[in-house]
Amino acid sequence: MSEKSLLTMEQLKARAIRFFDRYGSDLSQIRQLLEIRLSHLALAYTIEHNLPPEAIVVTTRVKSVQSFLALHEVVWVKSKNQLYLVNERQAFIPTDTWH
Repeated sequence: MSEKSLLTMEQLKARAIRFFDRYGSDLSQIRQLLEIRLSHLALAYTIEHNLPPEAIVVTTRVKSVQSFLALHEVVWVKSKNQLYLVNERQAFIPTDTWH
């Protein structure tokens, strides 16, 4: 059995860029369809619960490839049984506890 090699950060970035180049327009169309469906569900909910239609606002978006890549340029830090994300702003975000 051969071991699968881990991809480097540069290889992962290249894959993400290729994905967005190939499927970017499809993602936008899916976003539009999702927004339509969610808007219908929100309207049905407001009608069922006697709320004004503006009580629920539905918005959708697709992250840009630059935003996606910037989000994933983080480092995981373990400290006192907590797992933290450290990004370029050095903001600590506690996530799951390690046991």
